[in-house]
Parts: sequence; structure tokens; C-alpha cells
Amino acid sequence: MRLESKLTTNAYLTFQSNSELNDFPLDSVTNKLQIEPNCAYKKGDVLKEPHLRPFTAWEYHTETQSNWDVNDVLQPLVTTFQNKVTAINELKAEYDLSVRIYLVVSIINGETPGLCIYSDVAHFISAINADLDIDMWIDPFVLQEE
Repeated sequence: MRLESKLTTNAYLTFQSNSELNDFPLDSVTNKLQIEPNCAYKKGDVLKEPHLRPFTAWEYHTETQSNWDVNDVLQPLVTTFQNKVTAINELKAEYDLSVRIYLVVSIINGETPGLCIYSDVAHFISAINADLDIDMWIDPFVLQEE
């Protein structure tokens, strides 16, 4: 028997309000950045009955990849937004927003990617004063019959 390994990784950038009381116009983010979000929702939108969204958010996602180097997954996000640093920081100040970059790694049967963040990615994260949230989804080990 052998273990069948699989890994998928994707990244996304999200704008969220710093306060549950604060709401912000999603169209303002889209217009200022000139980038369409993959997902956007308002505080109070139905998440799944009877649950409501607790905050407003604007999200841009990268393609999901089977890649062992997380920088190859983060780089398209950085490339998309690197010339938008001033606009991002203006939106943050105007609407009291936080920016978070998520790296979501799904691991099946224990194969893990390298988690080194290159300096250009770290510089971008710092320039927009964003948090980097690394989520690891680990599925149980399953032996495959040979």
C-alpha cells in the first residue's frame, strides 16, 4: 500500500471593516482599484439560513494551484495589486478598513509545501500593512491499495 499525495493552494486578498458597526461601499473599492472582486458581500447578507454575514468584505482570489512553492501562488496576487499600494492605503484610511492576505493550503496525505515568503511578497504585505493569514487544511491519511 502507498499514500496518494495531493496539495492545493490558493491565495486571496480581502478588505474588511475594522468595526462591526462600520460598513463601506463595495463599489468604491472596485472603482478605486479598477479590479473586480471574486466575492463581495455586505454586513447582514444571508450566509446560510439563519446565519447572517457579520461584516462587509471585498475579496479577490487567485486560481487554486497544485504547487509546492507558496510564492508561486502569492506572486499573482502581488503582481495584480503591487501598483495599487497608494489606492489600497487610501481606502483603508477613508473607510477604516483592514486588509488581510490569506494563503490557504489543502494537504492530503501529509505532503506539505515550502512556507518561505520571499522578500518582494513580504515588502508588499508591509507596504499595505496587511496581515498574512496562513490556513492549513489537512485531510486524514488514507492508504491506497497497490
